Amino acid sequence: MDDNQKDTDISEIYFVTMDNLDHYIEDDTLPQSDETIIERAQLDLRLARKEDIASKKRMLYNNVFISLKKLDTNKDNFPYTLYLTASYERFTLDLHCNAKELVESDIAKLDDFYNQLSKENKDKCIPLYCLSLIQYTDYLMNNNDIENAVDIATKIITIGKGFDDDNTLLARCKAYSTIGSLMFSIQNFDQAKAYMGEALQCILKASDQCTGKTNLTATLAFNIGNVYFQSNELDYAEKCFQRAINICRYEDFEDKFEIWQYASNYYAQLLVSRNQYKEAIEEYQKFIDETSQYNDDYAINRKSEFLYRIALINYKFLNDSDTALIYLNKAKDETAKAKDENSIYGIKSTIQELIDNLTK
Repeated sequence: MDDNQKDTDISEIYFVTMDNLDHYIEDDTLPQSDETIIERAQLDLRLARKEDIASKKRMLYNNVFISLKKLDTNKDNFPYTLYLTASYERFTLDLHCNAKELVESDIAKLDDFYNQLSKENKDKCIPLYCLSLIQYTDYLMNNNDIENAVDIATKIITIGKGFDDDNTLLARCKAYSTIGSLMFSIQNFDQAKAYMGEALQCILKASDQCTGKTNLTATLAFNIGNVYFQSNELDYAEKCFQRAINICRYEDFEDKFEIWQYASNYYAQLLVSRNQYKEAIEEYQKFIDETSQYNDDYAINRKSEFLYRIALINYKFLNDSDTALIYLNKAKDETAKAKDENSIYGIKSTIQELIDNLTK
């Protein structure tokens, strides 16, 4: 980029392609109908989705906003869905590119757009607006900006109240969950349970077509169970862990193995805390048996740890060193399946330490 380009506002740059060339040659300053302007914006949105180069992709999104600036945002025919979809997708792109200044610019422009609308028109925009805000909340959390993240999550809960479409319910669910997790981190268990419970109610209201519904339901069941576990309300914790495990057992969704292993591990630990050692062993073994299809290094690490935990229960609580050694050797054999030695280094060392201790 040369010196003359450094101060150029990237939000004011067109990206012209053979598909939209006729829109940007001579007639750009001429009066056009609202329908023509909307058609141009729709074309650029379609082109943005097809473009692989991030800088060009963003300029095509910019074209959408440059075109729509010519319309009155409070007119009945203003294409709110088009504007907000482009805004959401551009924001997602900038998050993916980790472009901090652009992310902040995106959210500021989105807020300005939303705030200038009438109450009736704001209501039309809430679902996609809330989806953008929850992504921004996640971004703030990842950057450890906790105070602002809570403010945005609270805003989502407030403006999304009473809206039961899937997008708003999804955003409200994640907003409640964010605050609930923060309450848990400071050991305010009552508030954590309240917020996570609200999150669960939101996602359960969503339709089965809602993206991520099963994943969030299982995650929240586990998280709520963990809150009860940490506050020593074991009966409630057990029900939540079992619910999370059953969702994982019978449903297919992203991050299934991760949630399943967490729920099974904590449930087994709960059983140990009740001196139900054989039941805990059965829980660990059941998980290992039912997840045989998972064989990446992460899964190998977790299954090795569960075999180690079975050995530890036998050794520590059942005074059965022979059985403990059998499971330690099974755990050691499991680690041998890993492709990356570093991925199982920790658990492998732990296993060997107990083997050495038992065979002195």
